[in-house]
Amino acid sequence: MKIGTTWKTNVRKEDLDELLALITSGDQEYNPKTGMMVEQYKEWTSDLAVEELERVIALLGRGRDIGKSDIPKLEQELAERRDPVRAEQLRLALQARREELARTEERLLGQGLEALGGTGDTWDGRRDRIDTWWRAVKAAEAAETWATAFSANRMTARQVNSNSILGGRFGIRNAHHRRDRSWDREIVLDRTLDGVRKRMQPANFHDPATGANRKNELGLHDLSASLLDGSRTPMSVHTQLKPYEDATVVFMPVPTERDAQIFNAIQSLTPVTEADREQVRRMRNRFTRLRMAQATDMHTYLLNVNEVRDGEPLVRYGHSGRVRRPGDRAEVRADEIDIATRRTNALEHGVILRTNTDQVVNEVVVVYREHASALFPVFARWDGVRSRFVVLDRRTNERTKACITNEGTWVGWGPRADRAARAGSRRRVIGLSGRGTPGTRATAAVKSGKSHQGEGVRCVISRQPCGFAAPHIATEANAVRDRAVSRAEGSALRPDRREARVTSGPHSGQLLIATLDESDSVIAVFYEEEEGGLTFVADYWFATFEDLEAGVAEAGWEVAWLP
Repeated sequence: MKIGTTWKTNVRKEDLDELLALITSGDQEYNPKTGMMVEQYKEWTSDLAVEELERVIALLGRGRDIGKSDIPKLEQELAERRDPVRAEQLRLALQARREELARTEERLLGQGLEALGGTGDTWDGRRDRIDTWWRAVKAAEAAETWATAFSANRMTARQVNSNSILGGRFGIRNAHHRRDRSWDREIVLDRTLDGVRKRMQPANFHDPATGANRKNELGLHDLSASLLDGSRTPMSVHTQLKPYEDATVVFMPVPTERDAQIFNAIQSLTPVTEADREQVRRMRNRFTRLRMAQATDMHTYLLNVNEVRDGEPLVRYGHSGRVRRPGDRAEVRADEIDIATRRTNALEHGVILRTNTDQVVNEVVVVYREHASALFPVFARWDGVRSRFVVLDRRTNERTKACITNEGTWVGWGPRADRAARAGSRRRVIGLSGRGTPGTRATAAVKSGKSHQGEGVRCVISRQPCGFAAPHIATEANAVRDRAVSRAEGSALRPDRREARVTSGPHSGQLLIATLDESDSVIAVFYEEEEGGLTFVADYWFATFEDLEAGVAEAGWEVAWLP
C-alpha cells in the first residue's frame, strides 16, 4: 500500500524522528519550483524491510487514534510477507530479474565483440579492429545531420533552464552512505551552455601537457536529457520535452546502438601497452554517448559513488530515483537491478521508446564530449508563436535564420545548415574531380546494404570509360540521388565548383569537392582517395560557395584550394 501522507502528523512528537528515519529513502530530488534539493520518501510499504514495517506499525499504534486506521492493512501485509510461501515467491521474482539482467549484459557484450571482430580478451587480438572502428565513428560523426540522427531516434534534447539555480558549488551524498551526512562531499557542477562547450574540449579531461583531468574542477559531469522519438505520430518535438518555460534546448546526436555496444566491448578488453591505455583515454574523452536510459523520468540526482570517504569524488547521475517497470502501473524506488538496467538500456536505447509508450517524456544520461560534426551540438530556443525551435549561433547564442519545426524538420540556412532534411533526408553522391585522364567519366555505384552504423549506404566513386552504361543506383526508389549523380557527371565542365585538399581537422587527408545541386545550393562532399576511385565520407550543405569557405574557416579546418 501507499505510505500515508498523514503518518508524520499522527505519531507522537517524540516518535517523529524515528518514523522519518524509517520512511526516508536517503535520496534527494530537485524541486524546480524552489530551486532546492528535497528529501525523497519511500512511496510504498513494499519499499520497507519487514523489520521496518513492523516498527512503523508500532509507532502508529501508540499515536493518535486517527492515524491507526491503516494498521489493519499494514498488519495483513506484514503477515503475508512473513508467510514462507509468499517470501519464496518474492525471492524467486527477484532472482528472475537478476538472471534476466545477466542475460542482457552477456548478450550486449557478445554483440559488441562480434561486431568489433578479432579474438581474445585483450587488445592484442583486436587492436587493428579498434583503430578501424574509431576512424569510422569519427567519420560518421562528421557526416551527421539533423535528419540522419532524428529519423533514426538518436537525437537527444537537453533543456538549460535560465531560471534554474541548480549548479555551481554544493554538497552531494555518498551512494553507499546516503543517510550519513559525514560522507557528504562538496562538488562543482557546470550545467550552463558554456559548460556544454567545455565538455566538447578533450583537453579538459586529459591535458596533453600535464595529463591532468579537470572534470571535477570545472564541474563537467554527466547531464540529463530526453531521447526524441523521430517516429512518433502525430509528431511533436516540443511535447517530448520537460515543461520548462524559459530554456535553451541542446540537441545532440548519440551513437548507433551498434557503436555503443562496440565501445562497451572495447572497455571490457584489457589494454596491453601504454599506447593502448592512451587510446582508451582518448576515446573516452572524445566519444559523446549515453551512460543511462529509462523510459520514464528517473527522479534522480548526483551521487558520489566512491567508497573511499576522503577519495576524489566519483560523481554520477542516475544512481537513484524511481522507475516504472515494464508491465507495472506505479513507480517504485529503483533498486540495484533497475540502476544496472539503465546502463544496458543505454546500449540499446530504442528499448526505452518501446517501453511504457504512454509515457510522454523519458530520461537519458548523456556523456557530452567532442563531436566531429561541424553542426552539433545545436542550441535552439522554442518559439511558441510559430511553433518551432529557432537555432542559435553556438558561439554567441544569437539567433540564426535556421529553425527546426515542431514536426522535426530542419528549415532555413544558418551556419552550416542541415539542408539534407529539406532534400528528402537522403545523403547525396555528387561529382568526381574533373582531373581524370581524358576520355573518362564519373560513375557512381552505390553499394546496397548497411554501413558500420547500421544505416545509410557506402558510396564509391570510380573512373570508367565513357562507353560504360549510365550510373547504376542500387538503392530503393532513390530518385533524388539519381538526379544528383546525373548532374555531377556533367559538372566537370562547369565553372561553379570548388575542390580542395584537407590538411587538418576531422577530414585531414581527404578530398573536398563542392558543386551546386539542383536547387543551386552548395553541397560539399568529402572523399577518401583509394586506388581506382574515391570513397564517400561525409557531405555538408551551404547557401553559397562563400558560406562554404567561411564555414570551413570557422570550423578551424585547414584546406588547400585547388585551381
